Formats: sequence, C-alpha cells, structure tokens
Amino acid sequence: SQLYWTARSYIKRKNIPAGRSTIYKLEKLNSKAKQLPVLFDTFATRYVLDSEIRKAQFWWNRLLSHFPKHPLATKSSWELAWSYQQKKKTGKALEYLKRGLKTRIYNSEMKAKLLFWQGKLQQVAGRHDLAEKSFKQLILRQPNTYYGMRLISSEDIPESILSVIKTRKAKLYTKPTELLSKKTKQLLKRTEFLFDIAEPEQALKELFAGLGHYKDSTRNWHVSHLLHRRGEYYSVLRVIANYYLPHLATLEVGEYPLWELAYPRPYWSQLKSYSSQAGIDPYFALAIMREESHFDPQALSSSKAIGLMQLMPATAKAVARKKKIKLKEDAQIFNPELNTRLGTLYLGSLADRFKSELIYTAGSYNAGPQNMLKWINRWRGKSLDAFVEQIPFTETRNYVKRVYRSYKLYKHIYSS
Repeated sequence: SQLYWTARSYIKRKNIPAGRSTIYKLEKLNSKAKQLPVLFDTFATRYVLDSEIRKAQFWWNRLLSHFPKHPLATKSSWELAWSYQQKKKTGKALEYLKRGLKTRIYNSEMKAKLLFWQGKLQQVAGRHDLAEKSFKQLILRQPNTYYGMRLISSEDIPESILSVIKTRKAKLYTKPTELLSKKTKQLLKRTEFLFDIAEPEQALKELFAGLGHYKDSTRNWHVSHLLHRRGEYYSVLRVIANYYLPHLATLEVGEYPLWELAYPRPYWSQLKSYSSQAGIDPYFALAIMREESHFDPQALSSSKAIGLMQLMPATAKAVARKKKIKLKEDAQIFNPELNTRLGTLYLGSLADRFKSELIYTAGSYNAGPQNMLKWINRWRGKSLDAFVEQIPFTETRNYVKRVYRSYKLYKHIYSS
C-alpha cells in the first residue's frame, strides 16, 4: 500500500523515473499486487498527457498482458486500439479491438464502443462482411447505447443493418407479478403518509433505507411509481441507476412504463414554452436537464453550478442582463421556472453559434464555447464520431455521449 501511494505521488508530481522505479519495486515484491493495474494505467495516462504515446502503449500493453481479467484490461485494449488508429494503423487497431472484446467487459457502453469501432475500421479495411457482422452484434445486443444510437442514426447505414433494425424482436420489460410483501406494503404506506404531511426528506430517507440493496423487483417497481407520482424524479433515477440500468441497453424503446420512469418529462409545459422561445427542441433541453441535474432543482455542483440546468451564476446573470430578466441574487437561480428559462436561452444561443449541431452544442454547454471552438479547429476534417473520441476532457466526452443518447431516447419514447 505504501509503495502504491508513493508511486502515485511521484507520477502526480511528474517525477517519472522515481515513479517507474517504485512500480518495479512493488512488482518485484508481489507481481500480482492488485494495485499494479491501476498504476500501469495511471502511468500510461500520464504519458498521454505528455504526448509520449509509445511509452503509454508500453504500459497499457503491460497491463493487458499481465492482468487480462482486470476491469482495466478492456480500457487498455481500447486505448491501444485508438492510439494505433490515430496513426492510421488500422490492422493493429483492429487487433486490439478484437482483444478487447475477449476481455471481461463490465459496461454495455464499452462493449458497444468496441463493436462500433470494429465495424467502422473493418469498413475502412474493405472487410465489409465482417463490418456487417460487428454492426449486427451491436444492434442486437446494445441498441440503446450511445454507439447503437449513432449507428442507427447514421446516413450511410447499410441496408442489411436497416433490415435487422426493422425485424429484430426486442424484449419488453415485464411488470413484476409477485404480490407485495407485508414489509413492502408497510414501507409504501409509511412513505405516502410522510409525503402527505409534508415531510419529503424523512420520506425519502426511510424509503431508501427500506429498499436496501434493490434486490426486490416488486418493491423497486412500486417504489419507482410512487416516487414518479410524487414528482420525485431525482429519486426515481436513483432506483433506475441501481436496478434497471442493465435492462435498458436492449429493451424495446417506446411509451412503456419503465421508459417513462427512466426518461420522465418534469416541468414539461414550461420547458416546451421556453424551448420554443429559445429556438431549440424541448427534448434536447430535457436531455441536458436530465444529464446535468437528474431533475434535482436544488442541485449544486462542486463548481457552484446551480439548479435543474446547472447554470453558473455568472452565465445566468449574463443571460438575464441580456434578456432584461430580473435576477438579484444567486439563490433565485434555484427556482425551477427561472432556471429553465435562463438555461434554455443560454442553450439556444449556443445552438445558434454551433449551427444546431447537437454534439458541439452539448459539449460547449459543458466545457464552454471557447474550448469547443478550439477543439473543432484542432480536429477539423475529422468525422463527428472520431471528434467525440478526441475530446480531451473525459467529463465532456462522456457528457456529450449521455446527452446524445438521452435525446435520441426521448424522441423515440414520446414519438407518438
């Protein structure tokens, strides 16, 4: 443990020789130490930041070879594949994507990413039959991921893949049929009582204590509906994340109860009105709101972003000043209606600036328009899919994927 933290400290302070020496000491002491994969990945990431890609490849290869069953092995395979793709070494990139798909993958988005790019690069290599096979796997197994949505929405999607989309038989989530236990009935009754006497904080505290580890599907189902009915959308998403999330990657999308729980439309009337005034799709604003705050009107980030649409006070004041909206103090920004109004206006200004390109607009909302402009100029000529993978801020890169996915799902769920 001491050697691990010492190595981390050296890497953080950019003392590469000392960090490397400490890692070798730990490896000599215990070649199977559980801290080693983390250190290998940390070292590789450090080298990427210093633009020393070959050295980063060395450490990711070391991780993949020595710890093929570790959760970081899949990430290493991806990083190696992408680093070779950047050098236009398509064959080498495909080799690592294939290795990645053979690792133990814990995340449906990662599996989808490997299949998506395997198909893309197989097309580049002229292996269209293999590309079709990769894309079919993605559509059948992870259609509702960001990568599944990108494939389905692409303009040059092969006709054979379109036929798979049209004919595949996706599952519907089946409502649990088991009777409510006595304990669950008591929990629901107590929660309703606390909400009725205006004690929502105590209601939620006792409810989630009673849910435990989310193992009772019947209880989860009824609790989710209770929370949705009470307008506690943030808490609904907490249940979704802890129990239902794995199901959502493959289920048929539509106006079904589980999808309406996972992708609700709070503040919908005012959001539609303000989005119309701002010239943006209300479902785009809804996707931003969902990913920014999970519909918690009292959300306050570590960077002091406020409310449903996570507005920085300076941004909110600038928009209010420009549009002649009264805003005297930061506390007012927590108000859901005002937050939505200012947030949609700001989002609309970004959409105008980036010609309504969803990914650029969402990325600028998260990282700022100046960063987005810098990245667009830096990677001019790259495809949009490649551009997203190049975004240097991990938070922004993941954020635009989540917003894109949420937007596409919202449009599909409520298309009727």
